[in-house]
Amino acid sequence: MTLTFPWSNRLKMEDLEAEWDATEFPQAEEGSGGGEFFDYIHKETGTNVFKAQHPEFELWSQGIHARSGVSCSDCHMPYEKIGATKVSSHWVRSPMLNINKACQTCHKIPEQEIKDRVDILQDRTRAMIDRAAVAMTDMFDAIIDVRKAGATDEQLAPIRTLQRKSMWRLDYIVSENSKGFHASQESARILAESMDYSRQAIALCYKLDLEKAPNGKAVTNVE
Repeated sequence: MTLTFPWSNRLKMEDLEAEWDATEFPQAEEGSGGGEFFDYIHKETGTNVFKAQHPEFELWSQGIHARSGVSCSDCHMPYEKIGATKVSSHWVRSPMLNINKACQTCHKIPEQEIKDRVDILQDRTRAMIDRAAVAMTDMFDAIIDVRKAGATDEQLAPIRTLQRKSMWRLDYIVSENSKGFHASQESARILAESMDYSRQAIALCYKLDLEKAPNGKAVTNVE
């Protein structure tokens, strides 16, 4: 695979996901290869998974700073003076380490208030990440149990689709690294979807007509 920027459908999380869903591995000259694209196979569930890879730009594009015309360098490389020359700082780092130059040019409020607002936002996002991870762990356990009970690949197909969606969303926010700061409402929406897809996958596991359900009790199909 060549380096790919998955922006053909625009920049929202679902747009990137749709592009990867439509992507296939290239075929070699002798005809080998090809097939639906995935980054890796989840070892315990057998699910083909996408790996989000630092979507800072994509998440930023959905936030208030992007809509206000604030670029990455405005916050992470604020202007400084070297002698009589005004230049962008080449020390690329968190704006929280340089609040006066990175933030207070626009936000005319005390430095501590800015820091406190960021801390609250990131703490809330971290809490949602943790809850999404718990839901995902429960989903893994449920899928592992039904596989051990004899679930077929055909039965697991819709469950694996939900797993891939759940993992993509949680990984999207975790690997983005701003802990929600770049687009707090969008981050909350994506994490809520991750939790929902995990719980949907668990529900489908319990509905499978297998000798043993994830809780060890016999079940039948639930319509």
